[in-house]
Amino acid sequence: MKQKLLLTERGQVQNIELTDVTVIDAGNPIIIDQYYCGAPNACPPTKVGVKISNVLYSEMHGTSTSDIALNFNCSENVACTDIKLNNIDLRSSTRGEKVSSSCNNAFGEAIGTFTLQWIDKVDQMKNPRWGKC
Repeated sequence: MKQKLLLTERGQVQNIELTDVTVIDAGNPIIIDQYYCGAPNACPPTKVGVKISNVLYSEMHGTSTSDIALNFNCSENVACTDIKLNNIDLRSSTRGEKVSSSCNNAFGEAIGTFTLQWIDKVDQMKNPRWGKC
């Protein structure tokens, strides 16, 4: 479930719901990337961006081929807000390996249960309101 937005774009994306999703051997199964540029170093720095808010990921399960199963890479200028994670179960495609998360300037809440090996953010994600991650 990828949402990639070019750095130079403006506007907003809101009220998105992704429910009852099964992913099999997906690279980065959950990703919001406001720094997507298409090619490394191809986009100049900018203070504009797309405002992402009110996004629900619910009842998602499956496997990830990448180490990072959840990646919220939100702009320092235009944060991602009101992101909700509900009953997420993502595991590595490789037996015995763990998956992790990465987040930058994202705000929201975790509801329900999670099976995902969180790096650095585990205490925030266990709380009903995790705030900035």
